[in-house]
Amino acid sequence: MMKRTFLSLVSMAFICAMTLTSCDEIMSTIDNPVGSYVQFNDSVLNLTPGQVAQNVATTISTEKVTYTSSDKSIATVDPNGFVTAIAFGEATITASVKATEYYAAGSATYKVKVGSEAEKAMKEGAIVAFDLNVDGVDEKVEFKKVGEEFVYQAPAMSAPRRAAAITTSYSLVYLKAMNAMVFRVIQTNGTETAYPLTVIINLTANTIQVIPGSPLSKVLFVNISLNGVTITGKLTKKEVAPTGITLPATAKVAKGLSIQLEATVLPEDATDKKVTWESVNPTIATVDQQGNVTGVAEGEATIKAKIGNYTASCVVTVTKVTIDLSKLTADYTANDSEVLTGATNYQVSIAAGATVYLNGVTITNSNFGTSALKCLGNATIVLVDGSTNKIENSVGLDAQQGGGPGIQVGAAGTTLTIKGGSLATGQLTAIGGKQSAGIGTGGWKGTCGNIVIQSGTIVAEGKSSAGIGCSYSASCGNITISGGTVTATGGQYAAGIGTSVTYFDNCTTSICGDITISGGTVTATGGEFAAAIGTGVAGSGDHVSKCGNITITNGVTKVMATRGTNAPKTIGKGGVSGFYGTCGTVTVGGTEYADGIWENGTYIYQP
Repeated sequence: MMKRTFLSLVSMAFICAMTLTSCDEIMSTIDNPVGSYVQFNDSVLNLTPGQVAQNVATTISTEKVTYTSSDKSIATVDPNGFVTAIAFGEATITASVKATEYYAAGSATYKVKVGSEAEKAMKEGAIVAFDLNVDGVDEKVEFKKVGEEFVYQAPAMSAPRRAAAITTSYSLVYLKAMNAMVFRVIQTNGTETAYPLTVIINLTANTIQVIPGSPLSKVLFVNISLNGVTITGKLTKKEVAPTGITLPATAKVAKGLSIQLEATVLPEDATDKKVTWESVNPTIATVDQQGNVTGVAEGEATIKAKIGNYTASCVVTVTKVTIDLSKLTADYTANDSEVLTGATNYQVSIAAGATVYLNGVTITNSNFGTSALKCLGNATIVLVDGSTNKIENSVGLDAQQGGGPGIQVGAAGTTLTIKGGSLATGQLTAIGGKQSAGIGTGGWKGTCGNIVIQSGTIVAEGKSSAGIGCSYSASCGNITISGGTVTATGGQYAAGIGTSVTYFDNCTTSICGDITISGGTVTATGGEFAAAIGTGVAGSGDHVSKCGNITITNGVTKVMATRGTNAPKTIGKGGVSGFYGTCGTVTVGGTEYADGIWENGTYIYQP
């Protein structure tokens, strides 16, 4: 010690001599050491997690500098001044030197701020951009700083995308303490705020969390890109139990067609919206598990949708299929329960066993030997209430060939039934072409089945044939009228209701079965030499015009029969001397007339 002190004094003496400094000044330094002057080049370092940087302290002291961090969870520092950013936040780095004989102890500090580029952008008020993908639909959203928050207003979007929780309003708040970006998400419906949601995106752990209460009705896949750093996560929602289910009260579907019912599950953000479906009346309408209802038969069926303990019902009315004849491009066969409407020049047929509905139909056929409407077997025609319908073969009497009936009844043994709707206000006019009945047969040597008229307003007109019944040299089954308002007019030599002429060379027989009128108002007019109800003109030999028994009961409202000029009977046989037709017993109101009824003018029976 004595040696070192001595050497120091010698050195100071030398310095004094060389610098002309007084020894008093030198000696005062020993008693009062100078400052170490510790300082850093940078006063602040901005780093992101994982980033390393060096900020070395300088000093005039000969003592070694030591470095410390105020919060090692935010940033650490090594003995050489290298700082490593650990997590979001702020830490103070301190550089220190100890005192020596000549230099005082000293220190200096600087701030290390650890954050992402996104945080920097947020603090600077820049735009933070996100790429959202919902159900395969990409949307770019940008958040702009408004006050202390970043707010995004989404554009208008479709209901399915709203249901997928691309919400219409966002606000973003940065929470430093959580090392995360937190989104306060508000899903809105018009002006009404519906559901709050908080999404926490941890940029350190690359995780996405949804705080319970999420309104998401589906899984939301989010790709978040912040200045090149991408995090992909899946947002899921908490379980929200259904509280109810609704369906439309009523619906309609045509037979053979399908509609889809939509069930609404409550609340809107229910987690499980899987509905089970059931038809209470599957013979009327069926339903699959997607809510598709198919009409099977006309009538009403109750369709039920169920979720959990909740059930909703819809009454489905199965109606007929409507066919617009004006859109036909070829002949058409109508199927059971179809409603026909519109006008066409194509031939329309009725499938065997089918019931079809006429609602404002006009069918006009100008072809030889072809009916306008043809029954392929048993058939029922229903005249829709309030409708007016006309079916006609328009081949005139001056044509070289025969036309066809307005309505061709099916083959022998079948039955055509014509009736009105529930109000019986539908109307039908059926006109046959040359040598054809309005309703019955057409052409020569044709045959048809039974004709039944139950209700509605029917007008039938034949050309050289019966209005209702047979054409030239043809036969038909029984004719029954039980209701409605029926007007039947026969052509030349033909009855209004009954048979036609067999007078000409190629006409051999015209035969119809029994004629029964038990209800309604009937007006029948025969052609020349023909009865109003009964037969037309027969020929000689085997040229027979014949009908069965004719019965008019007291259940009718009114029957008016007008024979043709020079006809032998009003109700019964027609013809001229030597060429009379034949018929069975004529009974009117319970009274039999063996030879029929003759009236000079119009015979009226009104019980």
